Amino acid sequence: MLKSYFDKLSKTTIFLLTILNCKPNYNNPFDGANGLGIHFGLLASVGSQATITVKIGDTEYKNGDTYTFNVTKSNYDNPLDILILNNTNINLNLTGAEKVTLESENNSNFLVAQPGKTTIIPGGSTFFILYFNNNTFSEKNAKINIPNDDLSNPNYSLKVIGKIIDPKNSFIAIGNLNTSRQYHKSILLQNGKVLIIGGYNSSYLSSVELYDPSSGTFRSTGSMGIARSYHTATLLQNGKVLITGGNGSPSSAELYDPNTGTFSSTGSMGTGKSYHTATLLQNGKVLITGGNGSPSSAELYDPNTGTFSSTGSMGIARSYHTATLLQNGKVLITGANPAELYDPNTGTFSSTGNMETVRSGHTATLLQNGRVLVVGGRYYNNSYYLLSAELYELSTGKFTVTGSMGKERGEHTATLLQDGKVLIIGGNCDIPNADIYDPSTGVFSKTENLGKIRSYHNSTLLQDGKVLITGGFCSFNGILSSAEIYYP
Repeated sequence: MLKSYFDKLSKTTIFLLTILNCKPNYNNPFDGANGLGIHFGLLASVGSQATITVKIGDTEYKNGDTYTFNVTKSNYDNPLDILILNNTNINLNLTGAEKVTLESENNSNFLVAQPGKTTIIPGGSTFFILYFNNNTFSEKNAKINIPNDDLSNPNYSLKVIGKIIDPKNSFIAIGNLNTSRQYHKSILLQNGKVLIIGGYNSSYLSSVELYDPSSGTFRSTGSMGIARSYHTATLLQNGKVLITGGNGSPSSAELYDPNTGTFSSTGSMGTGKSYHTATLLQNGKVLITGGNGSPSSAELYDPNTGTFSSTGSMGIARSYHTATLLQNGKVLITGANPAELYDPNTGTFSSTGNMETVRSGHTATLLQNGRVLVVGGRYYNNSYYLLSAELYELSTGKFTVTGSMGKERGEHTATLLQDGKVLIIGGNCDIPNADIYDPSTGVFSKTENLGKIRSYHNSTLLQDGKVLITGGFCSFNGILSSAEIYYP
């Protein structure tokens, strides 16, 4: 038997359902022989009422909530999209002369671009745009009002608190890659965009993305012919990008053309490689050294002919090493001892000084004074990470110890900043901050914390002096899609 009544206070209909059972069941006291039933209370909303909610990013905000945000520049240049949602089964109508209004101490700090719809159908949405302008680092607030025909909340309000923050020496999240990835490569193109290539995410990736600093967005571009990880990517003098080797040590190579956004095959290496190096020489050719597959061999790629040819072999087999172009045109190879120099004029390798500590998975960065900063890595048998750093002096061919980092790092990145300092990022899953090396003092100092702790990521110096950090991995975050910008 079903009975119902309407509750005016809650504006709901309450149903009472009685199930009669004429057969006794003495094991269940709720089933009586005299028709005693079980009562179920069912609630159903009725009336011409819809409930309004707004959504910013992935979070929904109810009437009376507060949304706080920090930006590094005027939001006139970086507007905020705010969705108005109707999650009910009847129409929601916006009733004000202006669908969205603002109350603030100074309305010039906030501007609204009105939504395009007056009526939002069940399950539908519309959006408006909030602009924030503040030339000081002080906090500003406003209240957003949305008049509507929701009987319980006819004037939805959301408090917004905005602040321009000083980003100096800090990391700011900028969104996500289209695909989470580690072991990828990123290259600054001549047009100022960043090409993000391959990597690994539960399987090896052939996908490629472009980051546009002017819009702060990532978009997909052409895919490589094969999936690649542990590969190299080198910007050629003609603006194209050479990609070589990768997982499984393939001998194939490809060229990316920024003008067409496509990849094409080029000549194959003499031997397949992974964990190798590829260094652009002053003559426009590319030196390929070592790596799994053929750890002591070296080859030259000639962009004019699109072919690879053998050059002199290294004295020591190397993998997971570094190759750094020096100011005199030679290339410094570091990893196992002794270090070596490649001379493009003779096509030969020769020994140079020994590092103070043998290492792999380290970084080697050419400083503006001509020295090379060698940082971190793993000790030669991979037994532990290193916090030490050393400098290579070309004039003497010797390595000397310089200041140590605050924490051991390996599989990190090192980026030469426009002021001559070096930014060291990531490497272990317990280092939230980055280090800055100052060549004038030989000392490392800490930066603010990253948004995400990461290793096996990439860092790329942008044309405006900022640094783009993409992807990577950490055990408690998994493979990352996040990206952030470092502001020097």
